Amino acid sequence: MFKGDVKSTKYVIFVVNFRSWSSFANWRYHVLEVYMKMGDDKGALKFALKKSNSEAFRLSSSCGAWFWTKALLDYRYKEQRGFAEDFFDLVPNSGEVESRNLFHRFEGTILRAFQASPETLNFLTGERKLPNCRIPFHMGNWASLSNIGSYCLSNAELWRNTPGALEWAARNVRTFMCSLILNQDIECCKALKIKCSASKFEELLSEGVFLDARVTSCGKTLVHVATCSEMPQMLRMLFNAGAKVKISRSGRGIPQPLHMACYYNFNPKIIKILCNAGRCCYSNNQLGHPFFFVYCRMRFLILSRSVGKRKKTQK
Repeated sequence: MFKGDVKSTKYVIFVVNFRSWSSFANWRYHVLEVYMKMGDDKGALKFALKKSNSEAFRLSSSCGAWFWTKALLDYRYKEQRGFAEDFFDLVPNSGEVESRNLFHRFEGTILRAFQASPETLNFLTGERKLPNCRIPFHMGNWASLSNIGSYCLSNAELWRNTPGALEWAARNVRTFMCSLILNQDIECCKALKIKCSASKFEELLSEGVFLDARVTSCGKTLVHVATCSEMPQMLRMLFNAGAKVKISRSGRGIPQPLHMACYYNFNPKIIKILCNAGRCCYSNNQLGHPFFFVYCRMRFLILSRSVGKRKKTQK
């Protein structure tokens, strides 16, 4: 039935190769790759958005392959280029059933892909070497390095032939890791094998992150999170890397980091760092108070004095 049809013949060749590295039970998780290798991103998107797929994908040990390819499709077809801020709009915490059924949606796919299989990015970027031989598909579940290696052997070329895709994925992952470190989410860091330390944070910043992206559902940036976690060392690192002290979040009502630090009586070191970083950002007539910057300075001095008095009384 494929006789004389070049496109169909091409499809048959893909199916043969595709079945050689995919189990029969999990073939549907690799359909996106087949579409994309044929140059049919639109067909891949149509298949990816089928809501009927979501329940089956939720239970599979191969969902990591689905998410990583879906993330690439997000970059190629939907032209997602920045940080996956929309991931935080649909974090499954609410009581709505629909909010928990995220598998058929595209929001924040790259972050879900990283959580499903954190080692995949290292193989795709070349930080970890891929084996030079074929890996049998029956060697373990998706969490095993064998299955991750199989996916990367089949799809590394697809990722690398998409200009900017790997850099975009890596920057998203590094930004997400920075937010976990700042939140001191020890459990998540352990699960994703992230070293929760200042040195690791500095290393991630030096490699490149989305410094001013929204990393929480309420609109906080990395500077907000560092401020609220009262981490002066990491806050200073963010400003040295080029983060903005004054952010624009229209419609979300999120205060500026400096306002939050003053209002909640955070560590005086935090207020001092924010004041120094915002010296050229805040003008006299901003936020309805002509002496707001002076007020922040005074607040810092008062807090510093109270801390000094406390130390003296303790002695």
